[in-house]
Amino acid sequence: MKYELKRQININMICYCAPLVIALCALISGEYLAFAILFIIGAGLMINELVRNKKDEKFTFDENGFQIGETPYSYTDIEKVDSNRYRYLIWVRIIVDGKIVYKFDNSYENYKEFVR
Repeated sequence: MKYELKRQININMICYCAPLVIALCALISGEYLAFAILFIIGAGLMINELVRNKKDEKFTFDENGFQIGETPYSYTDIEKVDSNRYRYLIWVRIIVDGKIVYKFDNSYENYKEFVR
């Protein structure tokens, strides 16, 4: 079965709406400077999320190997899998031939299937 490792953009976008809601409350109460600052922060976070989502290469995998963009790899090609953990967040870097070919964390869809 073929899986795709994807970022969960929906959850991030919902969280980034919080500054926009607070900015709207500030606008209603007449705090124009607070509105401008919070609106810029919220809009900037949303734009950054969209750009990151478009920039990330498609990562697909199955039992035999994985593919990043158009480049196929075998699991034997992996030189090292480097991971760091901080409380509930785990960052993983896949290293092939001494360079990082893909970075992801445990919030990605199908993360657990890839780890198996």
